[in-house]
Amino acid sequence: MRSFFLLLCVIAALSGCVSGPSPVRSDENQPDIAKPPEWTIKRPGDDSTYKYFVGSGTSKTGDQAEARSIAAGDIYSAIQRYIGVDITAITIAKNKASLDSFKTDITQTITQEGSARVAGLETVESWADRRRKGAVTLFLLARYNKAELSKEKRRQEELLREEIESIEGPEREGNRLVAEGKFYDGAREFLVAASNALNSKLDNADIRFKRNIDQAIRAVETISLVKLNDNITGLAGEKLPEPLRLKAVAGASEADPGVPNVKLKVSYRELHRPSGNMRPKTSEITTDGQGFAEFEHPVPEFVGESNVTVSLVLDTDLEGLDAAPMSQQEVVENLTERIVRKKAVYKLTFTSQAKSIKTGILMIDYDSQGSITGLSQSASTLKSSLYDFNLSMLSVSSSELAGKSDFEITALLKNRFAGQMDRIIFGTVRITSYRKSGRKTIAKASGSVSVLETSSGNILMSAQREKSGLGDNNEGAASSAFKAMGKLLGRQIRNNLK
Repeated sequence: MRSFFLLLCVIAALSGCVSGPSPVRSDENQPDIAKPPEWTIKRPGDDSTYKYFVGSGTSKTGDQAEARSIAAGDIYSAIQRYIGVDITAITIAKNKASLDSFKTDITQTITQEGSARVAGLETVESWADRRRKGAVTLFLLARYNKAELSKEKRRQEELLREEIESIEGPEREGNRLVAEGKFYDGAREFLVAASNALNSKLDNADIRFKRNIDQAIRAVETISLVKLNDNITGLAGEKLPEPLRLKAVAGASEADPGVPNVKLKVSYRELHRPSGNMRPKTSEITTDGQGFAEFEHPVPEFVGESNVTVSLVLDTDLEGLDAAPMSQQEVVENLTERIVRKKAVYKLTFTSQAKSIKTGILMIDYDSQGSITGLSQSASTLKSSLYDFNLSMLSVSSSELAGKSDFEITALLKNRFAGQMDRIIFGTVRITSYRKSGRKTIAKASGSVSVLETSSGNILMSAQREKSGLGDNNEGAASSAFKAMGKLLGRQIRNNLK
């Protein structure tokens, strides 16, 4: 009988060694045990199924919940130390959120009764030490299923590898593209890698950042934009005889290998009809598989010279570097300067057929009382502004013009000069006010001009402007205003008449 009893004791002892402490919570509100449990001093060894973790937390106010929350955080830290992944290096948003959720789940599993948000984790025992007056220190013993713990370790290691891959992946792709002669695409991949390195907290993130910036610079420096035509001349109002053509090359000449898929910004000017002012416009083109690209310039609506600039586009790729610290600003600025220098500038000239068309001029100047001055000062400066046009001054007596509206005067000019002139420039300038400025007088003038096609009766263009003139008296100020207005209206005709 005695032998049978000893056998049962041995079996019970061996069973205890295999399973470890049972998941039983002490009543933390019961009086303290004089001697702390062994596990509060020395963490229990692992068994075949579980790994054990001990945490403690103290509340100076004796708040049991506060102490338990602190102890749960202590256990979380112990688990993370065992897993061995530097989670501070993980910055990818979704992965960081996953790790934050894991921490929350551990805390709730340990602090809330019946909560099992982390598979394989459970609290085995707890012991409260209230020997310090008014305070409580709570010890918690938790166990984590080894198989589940290994899964979490592998998961966090994969998150860290993903963090590293967010830099190494684009860098590897950039090197592959550069090896294939796709320098623009390669530069973009290097910039993705640099941006990810900039936001990373990996130990060598700064080295990775600079390496990828340097590789982006080398890729950009390899690219040249070679013009295949230039100095194009066309007529205002008509399509240009040819598009602007270029080749992006890995080198410096047209004969060098082309660089495909290069995004380019085209900057040019267009005439804004309502205001008569020039406004900047942009468009984008992309090189084909051989590095060639063309830009069909919109039909020009003005006369004169214009420059068109074609430049490398990497603006959106550079946005990820905006947050670079001062220590990295120099390399970012160096890259930006290299990109800005990659451009081609074309010179275009838009001429007008109006220069060769026989055109008459009649400008009527009115004083502030509404009377015709008869001096035609605005006509003289307008004609000077159009010195290279085929112009003739028209003569109509003041008595024929007196009392007539602009519409009636236009009809009179068409009927009288239709067989002599192909076009007629007709306009009026009126002094609207005077004001003193110190010892000088300023006259304000309002002017309008239209260009009439005599064969059809159509108005080809019209413009209205205001201008001021300065003089010693009213007469001098008015003379200055008439001349300034004639010059301004002449410039409008030159820029707009086709």
